[in-house]
Amino acid sequence: MEPINNDDVITLPQNYQKLKPPEFAGGIEPLKEEAWVLETEKIFEVFPCTDAYKVLLATFTLKEEARRLWMLVRDTNRDLTWDRFKEMFY
Repeated sequence: MEPINNDDVITLPQNYQKLKPPEFAGGIEPLKEEAWVLETEKIFEVFPCTDAYKVLLATFTLKEEARRLWMLVRDTNRDLTWDRFKEMFY
């Protein structure tokens, strides 16, 4: 499902939030990192979207330290695939 108009850019995150995606605040805890990725991918199984939107939606749930780190690297990492994002995330 690829958003086709500007309304989708607004409704896509709203609909994603209705599925109660996990949040990730950061820290070095491999089990929490893996749990966040697995739960996020579980949602993507029933919420199909492009790789670019997967990254956008997943990073929308980052909080605190994780959000700050993402803000530092996002401008130099546009057009990430979901797989590449996961590599960087881990």
